[in-house]
Amino acid sequence: MHLRALGINEPFLNKLAPLVALVMRVPYPDLKDKQEDIALVILNEENNFVNILNSSEVLFAKIPLDADVEEIGAAVFKLHDTYGFPSDEIEKWLKKQKVNNLAAIAGVVSRKFEEQRQRSKSQSNMKGDVFDTKSLGININATKFVGYEENSCQANILTILKDGKEVNEILAEDSFEVVLDQTPFYAESGGQVGDTGKLISGSNVF
Repeated sequence: MHLRALGINEPFLNKLAPLVALVMRVPYPDLKDKQEDIALVILNEENNFVNILNSSEVLFAKIPLDADVEEIGAAVFKLHDTYGFPSDEIEKWLKKQKVNNLAAIAGVVSRKFEEQRQRSKSQSNMKGDVFDTKSLGININATKFVGYEENSCQANILTILKDGKEVNEILAEDSFEVVLDQTPFYAESGGQVGDTGKLISGSNVF
């Protein structure tokens, strides 16, 4: 919608995929090899969205204007949730139709979004905290996160994992995981790249 306000009515965001791959090349080096596929996916999404905008009158006709607030709110929620239609554009159309109780309708939509959020939360496989250790299948305490206050800390090693199994030693070329009792490093979560840094023990630096 911002692009349309700038006079750009054709798919455009897909052209930015190479630039994003370049900017994010350090944390996500594999983006470079996948940028063409990513651009195609974005182009498909943009085309779908343009088609939805071009079908606005057909979609708006699905809103039962003579119904009660609950039904109108449910229809508005479906337009936004199922078709991805911008809520502010729906509100503009409702105002043109001289629909009353816009605040009440917005309340219904807001409630349905919260209900959906709760359903998604209960069905999510990502249970608990990113610093929880239950998913590792071993009986150790969760790691305490101190990164909001500190960018370094003293820590004890709770366990070392190689291929998902606890080990007592590792070789220089091994790939492994270290679980600490506390850490300033935030894990990769929600698309945000994880923190990087050093683990130092005497003369050993990882």
